[in-house]
Amino acid sequence: MTSLTVFVMLDACRPDYIKKKATPFLHKLASKGFSSPVEPTFGFEPDAAYLAGLYPDQADGGAQFCYAPNHIPGSSPFGFAKALPRILNRMPELPQKILRKLLVIIARQRSDSPNLSTARIPFHLLHLFTPAMSHNLDHPQFLNTSTIFDLLRTTSKPYLFHAAPEFRVTMDAALKRAKKELQPPLSFAFFHIGNLDGVGHRYGPDSKEIQLELSCVDNGLEQLYKLAKKRFASINFIIMGDHGMIKVDQLLNIQKHLEKQSITNNELCSYLLDSTMARFWFKTKKAKTRIRSVLADLPNGRILTQKDRDRYHLNWPHNRFGDLIYIANPGTLIFPNHFQQHAPVKGMHGYAPEFYGQQAALLINGPGISTQHQSKPADMRQIFPTLCWLLKIDRPALCRLESLVTP
Repeated sequence: MTSLTVFVMLDACRPDYIKKKATPFLHKLASKGFSSPVEPTFGFEPDAAYLAGLYPDQADGGAQFCYAPNHIPGSSPFGFAKALPRILNRMPELPQKILRKLLVIIARQRSDSPNLSTARIPFHLLHLFTPAMSHNLDHPQFLNTSTIFDLLRTTSKPYLFHAAPEFRVTMDAALKRAKKELQPPLSFAFFHIGNLDGVGHRYGPDSKEIQLELSCVDNGLEQLYKLAKKRFASINFIIMGDHGMIKVDQLLNIQKHLEKQSITNNELCSYLLDSTMARFWFKTKKAKTRIRSVLADLPNGRILTQKDRDRYHLNWPHNRFGDLIYIANPGTLIFPNHFQQHAPVKGMHGYAPEFYGQQAALLINGPGISTQHQSKPADMRQIFPTLCWLLKIDRPALCRLESLVTP
């Protein structure tokens, strides 16, 4: 029997979700190992932080979509849709869904990426945008540097990978697969479990529904833990949320404010509304001045300054993530946006990472890991060297980060 490290990425699990009554298993696990809030990197896509120890500008990521018109390298896989007329955006919901699915099918045939989506980007603008990270998390081309999965392949350590889009990311689906495939000689198992994210968006983080879902997930994780303990000589068990969830208590209609000033997408500028961020690409200096003026008058957020970009590590060597980024205050949802059009959600993430509700839970339990509870948020990037240490893999020479747990 061999040793196994299990890493459960429990999507949208806040630190305060871990309580004795709602999650008795996770509460007990936290009491016997390392536990801490964890601060994600800025934006919606922190995967590069925990898988490779990178900030957004190091990973060339941070948002689901980036600007990619046809004249620049890595242009949009939806470039073929350039001729789609604006009138398609007025279609009823069902025909729109069918057309979007068809466009994704065509785009997949033209690219090697399985992770394609149109979200709710207007049809006539689709050709301007592309997914920032278009490969699965364990794909060799996910990043331009080594991830934990690359290191596992290099050191011939077998692993089990369970994440979207290839697999359903419910607790039940993960547990069903684990019962079949969580067997020696595996060294590592990665499970993405998305139950809390979906319920948190729909009902909010303080809802009775989230409490019920927490209980179901806690029970499933206990079964996963016991299964691993039964089949392997020793296990390291890591539970980590990739971000938190904040209750939505205010809506901000940026689109309406722009239209009042006769600013329309694709004429003076292009823009994406990312639920908590609005990102702009300017075509003229006049457009930049006008839009900055509109955004500066809004009460529920702020334009990121150069100081912010330095602090959050958003100094990309290009403008594909925006010439200007506006971020909403915690609890404010930009609505409508290019992900939700008809009804606002009740919970959201993607706010500045220093806010507690945006932060996530982290639990690490295993042989030789001493009990340690810290209130100061851990740096999510340190998960990467922690995994290297637990798996007995040398971290890359360029990684200067220390493991969160040591002998």
